[in-house]
Amino acid sequence: MFVNEHGSMDVARVEGWVVLTQTCDIVNFAEGRDLVAVAPLVKAKLGLMQAVAKGTTPAAAQLENSPGENLVVDLTKLCAVPKEGPCRHETRHRLQ
Repeated sequence: MFVNEHGSMDVARVEGWVVLTQTCDIVNFAEGRDLVAVAPLVKAKLGLMQAVAKGTTPAAAQLENSPGENLVVDLTKLCAVPKEGPCRHETRHRLQ
């Protein structure tokens, strides 16, 4: 799922996952609409944090009310997963 620059799994770098969809897409189960988009929440180095703050990179995005410091949504690892998975897990941080 998440591969580092050396080609090996690097799950330790993932601080969490962000669901990138509207609430209605999660709660409404309809035929053909059984996937949601997710992306990992990762710690960013200073250069990436600055680029994200300036809006000069499409590779990552800031998260309002972030659960930690220097965390960004890694948009280069965006993927679709069956919505049953994220909907069954307990949520640690929820944005309103």
